[in-house]
Parts: sequence; structure tokens; C-alpha cells
Amino acid sequence: MGAYWEHFSGTVPGLLLFGAAMACTYLVTMVDLIMALTVSGTRARFAAVSILKVLVLPAVVLLGTQLFINLVTTDWFNVIVDTFLISIFFMIRARIKDEDSWWTGMGTRLKKRLQSLASGLSSRAWTAPTGA
Repeated sequence: MGAYWEHFSGTVPGLLLFGAAMACTYLVTMVDLIMALTVSGTRARFAAVSILKVLVLPAVVLLGTQLFINLVTTDWFNVIVDTFLISIFFMIRARIKDEDSWWTGMGTRLKKRLQSLASGLSSRAWTAPTGA
């Protein structure tokens, strides 16, 4: 390992980066396990998919930062491990179906509700008043 990484790993920012990356990795793995074990269309599945959509991006960014540091310091084993984890996270993200997503389902419902409200308001706006 390079001297830079040995110096950086003992500092507070290095430990925070490593801890945050491992915490995100652990959370993504556990939520993916919950998503795999639940039935499609249930509340637990909606929650798991929503959490996964939110957590995958920060996990990839944190692991990408670690990957960059490992590339600079030529720590090849950790480069391989970080690349593997990032590719797994992208596969998890690609595996998420839209019908299991709370964001997609709720977005569609909100869009229909807003369209019905807008059509109701516009039809009232164009009608002439009945008394005068």
C-alpha cells in the first residue's frame, strides 16, 4: 500500500469514509434481502424498493470515492472488491421493477388526481353563471 493511504486511513475523514461506505453497503444488502423475500405488491416490498432506490446512489458514490483512492495508491485487491460491489449495486438497481416502486405508483395516482382536479376547475371556469 502507498504511504498516502496508510496516512489517510488513520485519520478521521478516512475512517468516516470507510464507515459510511460499509454502512451503506450493509443497508443495501439487507434491504435487498428483504425485497427478495417479500411478495410483489405488498407494503413491505414497496418500502424495500423505495429505500433501495434512495440508498444505492450514495453507496455507489462512497464506494467510487474509495475506488479512486485505491487506484491512486495501487491497492489492487481493494480496487477489485470496490468494483465488484459497485457492479452488484448497479445490477440491484436494474433489477427493481417499476410496478413495485412506491414512487411510480404514487406518482401515477397523484397525476390522475391532479388531472381530475384540473379538469373540474377548468370546466367550472368556462361555464356561465346561471343567475343575474
